[in-house]
Amino acid sequence: MTGNEFKMMRLDSAGIEKAQELGDIFTDALHDIEGIVPSGRELSIVVTRLQEVYFWAIRGMAKGNAAGAGAPLVSDYGKPFDYTKSFASPLRRFA
Repeated sequence: MTGNEFKMMRLDSAGIEKAQELGDIFTDALHDIEGIVPSGRELSIVVTRLQEVYFWAIRGMAKGNAAGAGAPLVSDYGKPFDYTKSFASPLRRFA
């Protein structure tokens, strides 16, 4: 469990593009769900869980690529990670 657990990881432009693609998929899924599930606690939980899944998908993508798996999606420049410009923005309207 050691290694990249607390290392600053930054998605490069290819990673951000993939994160945005995932965000579009989750946004479309949530739009479909909103057409079926009425507003209320249950829908709020669905939104929260989709946000969590999206976060973990991006984190997994970053960690996997930092370990050398797949295309290089992670850059580590020592700069703070700007969540508003990557995976948080497609779901911002649900916050």
